[in-house]
Amino acid sequence: MDEARATLRRFVDGVASITFDGRHAPVLVATWAGAPTLAVIGRAQAWLDDAYAEARAAGLPGLVIISEASHVQLPSLEARRRLLELRHDPELMIAVIAVVPVRNAVVHGLLRALAWALDSRFGSAVSFEQALDLAARAFAQRGLAIPDAIEQLRIERRG
Repeated sequence: MDEARATLRRFVDGVASITFDGRHAPVLVATWAGAPTLAVIGRAQAWLDDAYAEARAAGLPGLVIISEASHVQLPSLEARRRLLELRHDPELMIAVIAVVPVRNAVVHGLLRALAWALDSRFGSAVSFEQALDLAARAFAQRGLAIPDAIEQLRIERRG
């Protein structure tokens, strides 16, 4: 199997979906669409667990997860609770950055709760470009080299 295909996965549950892109590690992208369901969130957790295990095995100093939620719809109350319970490896999580251009009071409340749960390692951006800027800043603040993957993602998204 082609390595790029192995690191690009999609899961669909009704009208909700999530696409996982690990091609640019240590910057990983999860793209959400529709109203996240418990099944989609469960797949997200499994992907995170695998990503952290793979990063540890590869000797990566950490990961930045960009959660592209530009096309997400409001999840159920139970799904929102599960989103807040997503587990991250505290040693390897450099940052989680949500891309949410829509201004919605409930979504803002969820973002505030995520920021509280993840401390200073959570950020939100109004565009993917801004998320990449925040990712670069997160690596630099940790004293890590800014990975080439950030520029590769910029080029890929512009193309």
